[in-house]
Amino acid sequence: AFASGIAVSGIGLGTMLLPRLAVFLIQTYGWRNTYRIYAIAMLAAGVIGVLCVEHSPERRAAARGTGPAAPPLPGATVAGAARTRAFWLLYLASAFSTLGLYVPFVHLAPYAVDHGMTKAFGVILIGLIGVGSLAGRLGLGSTADRMGRRLSLLLTMAGMSVTTAIWLIGPYPVLLAAFALAFGVFYGGFVALMPSVTMDYFGSRSVSAILGALYTGAGIAALFGPTLAGYAFDLTHSYFAAIVGAVAAQGLAALLVMAVPDPQPARAAA
Repeated sequence: AFASGIAVSGIGLGTMLLPRLAVFLIQTYGWRNTYRIYAIAMLAAGVIGVLCVEHSPERRAAARGTGPAAPPLPGATVAGAARTRAFWLLYLASAFSTLGLYVPFVHLAPYAVDHGMTKAFGVILIGLIGVGSLAGRLGLGSTADRMGRRLSLLLTMAGMSVTTAIWLIGPYPVLLAAFALAFGVFYGGFVALMPSVTMDYFGSRSVSAILGALYTGAGIAALFGPTLAGYAFDLTHSYFAAIVGAVAAQGLAALLVMAVPDPQPARAAA
């Protein structure tokens, strides 16, 4: 979990730094050219990163004759994983958690502006989510290896629910900043833990494909969560229903993780 947290910590770092950079670039070059700059930078960084990734250090050593032959990777196939109760509970938990996860990303800054705060402060709030996320990915990932990854995943989802509820208290700058920072910690922990929890349950044989299958639910939820929140705001002229919905979705996700059986029986069944 700690290694996973390190691997995804760049997301938190980007969330912390790049919104501020975007403001500068938009003011200097305009929003359209800023998109072009970001697109080129992401393409370059992505291609270079992929080329540097080592698929399997053990297999490379075996191919060079400097290490023993790599044994077959243990674990379930995608089809085997999909036949388990654990897979579908994790699938639903990831989906419901993500349903509320991106509501602050999309709506927190407009909420702040609607209540008289500056656009710059709205950008700072998103950056604070990144600061908290970076801390959560590194700190909670390391803690999870000691206290148990399934329990830690449950706590991150419950933590996102509880911290999102802070948003309901009202449009106070210090409170919104505290919410963004605390929410980011649990969000970062959630992102760091999902790959390692998946490995615990289903092994490494098809972990990429299984993670991809699990994340389809999260992808659908990421589409609908902020959209439904915006629709609720348009209907009611208030973010109350959207925030309550996010709190409820993340709380339900925590309950679903609580219902996931122990990883060893689940992995054996796969």
